[in-house]
Amino acid sequence: MRAIAALILFLGSTVAQAMNTWGTDFTDMWWIPTESGWGVNIIHQREILFATFFVYGADQKAHWYVASNVASTGGNTFTGELYETTGPWLGAPTFNPGAVAARTAGNVTIAFSARNRGTLTYNVDSTTVTKSIERNTFRRAELSGSYVGSAVASVTGCGSGNFTESGNLLVNLAPLPSNAITISANFESGVQCTYSGTYQQEGRLGMISGTFNCPNVSGAAGTFSASEIEAGPHSVLIKYEARYGTCVETGRMGGIR
Repeated sequence: MRAIAALILFLGSTVAQAMNTWGTDFTDMWWIPTESGWGVNIIHQREILFATFFVYGADQKAHWYVASNVASTGGNTFTGELYETTGPWLGAPTFNPGAVAARTAGNVTIAFSARNRGTLTYNVDSTTVTKSIERNTFRRAELSGSYVGSAVASVTGCGSGNFTESGNLLVNLAPLPSNAITISANFESGVQCTYSGTYQQEGRLGMISGTFNCPNVSGAAGTFSASEIEAGPHSVLIKYEARYGTCVETGRMGGIR
């Protein structure tokens, strides 16, 4: 049964980037698909978000706003002050940071309801704006390759406990627009598994939904889902859940290629 965890683990080997140690990493470009032309760039480090807004004023000209300390207030809600800045001309021979000025324009709160969705509320002086935002996806990550990695998981519902697993994996992601993905896993325990499903990009993160089968292990077949997949040129990290019989296996995995 532990083969399942190992498999998803492999998926995590596509990227060497580390997931945010605080929890779900909300680093991304966020927008509303039906309102193309403005957005919010968010960089997430531990419990702090650094957000930059590309929006427009009443004069319909671009304005620059920044929130450099949007801190978690509990759960996935973050709040901080919003600033409007001015600074040196871009064509100056050198940039003088002493010429940068910032004024407090208002406050911003971002409450994430899921890994790829949230509610943005901010005010600039007397104007308050509330928007339902999502991650901006403009390119699919490439997961295809051979990986070596490991997984850490816990199993409930079938008498099993925590465990770790390691092995070799081969991932094949079909060309667009199909997004079909197949993972073949060969674990050190001798278990062999195949995972088939559909890959979906969510901004800089990915997810997979599908089924798995380990023919040389009795009862090792069922459904699996992977989320928060961070893919890079040398490794991958993923969060996953697998269900087979009465067992529910949850864990994280990672690998290198």
